[in-house]
Amino acid sequence: MPHQLNPHRLLFLLGLFAMTTLSGCILVVDGTRDDDGDNAVPYVVDEDTYWNCALDDVVGVYFWEFQAGVGDADGLSDIDSVVADVVLSDTGFMLESVNLIDEGAGIWGGLVWEDESDLYCGDAVDVTFTVYDFLGDSDSFTLYY
Repeated sequence: MPHQLNPHRLLFLLGLFAMTTLSGCILVVDGTRDDDGDNAVPYVVDEDTYWNCALDDVVGVYFWEFQAGVGDADGLSDIDSVVADVVLSDTGFMLESVNLIDEGAGIWGGLVWEDESDLYCGDAVDVTFTVYDFLGDSDSFTLYY
């Protein structure tokens, strides 16, 4: 009588074969640390940071422009994200939080059309720029109205 293979064993062998044919990927994170072994905290460069609201004459719509200059002793590649939070000056009510885009050389920027947001050019607002690195350290800088 011929030997029959157990169906569960057959599935196990097929699964094992499939796993051995897959290519593997190993992720190694080698963060740069400052001299005392801690992650260096990123920082906002005040003189390179601003916001502006202006009318785009071509389309006839106001836009908000945000720029943050940032740095990190670990290197600019250690920076994960930069956010601009816009709040009303008198109440602190959050109007908009804008994720900025890395434009290179430590400059992060963004543009928001007024008609696509809760922002209004006539409002008195404070804007807080916050930079985060990949290990969760952060720094903030606020431009007050």
